[in-house]
Order: sequence, then C-alpha cells, then structure tokens
Amino acid sequence: MKTILLVDNDADTRSTLREALREHLKYEVIEASSVAEALAAMRGRLPHLAIVDVRLEDETDSDWSGLYLARDLSHKVPILLISAYGEQLTEEISAHLLPEFDHTAVAV
Repeated sequence: MKTILLVDNDADTRSTLREALREHLKYEVIEASSVAEALAAMRGRLPHLAIVDVRLEDETDSDWSGLYLARDLSHKVPILLISAYGEQLTEEISAHLLPEFDHTAVAV
C-alpha cells in the first residue's frame, strides 16, 4: 500500500483529506500538524507523496515553515503544496520564495 504524508495544522482539513485518501482511494495516511511531527513521522521510512500546507502557523513553526519543509523534502519525495490563500500566494511562491525549486504552480 502506498503511503502519503499529510502535513496541515488545520484538523478539519486533515480530516477531510484523510477520509478521501484513506477511505476512498485506499492510501495509508500519516498525519502531522507541524514540521516537527512530519519529520518524526518519517523516521525510518519515506512516504510515496507528501501533501504539505504552505503555511503552518503554530507556536513552534514560522508562517512559511510548510513551504520550507516541502523544499527540503522535494529531493526525496514528490510534494503537493496546498493552501487556502489562493492565487496571490501561488504567485508569491513562484516569483520570490522558491525560484530554484522544481515546481509547477496551479491555483485551484
């Protein structure tokens, strides 16, 4: 069974995605609400895909920590960045934050 790492600080978003991925698509889902939890969850094995919220805002992570986690993981696993902030954020990521990052940005 393929494994997906799901990193989002919003419990409702994680729950919705977990249900779709696990129940409907039959993936094993490892959840994390922070960068620290994501790194701990990956000890010993890498997921087949990481779905990462761009902005993980909590008391230990910076506003953009999800983006930096994705950048660091992108050399090891495919990454799907998600965000509730829309097209403006997509443009900012593409233009300023990750010019060296191999990415395709699509605002949905």
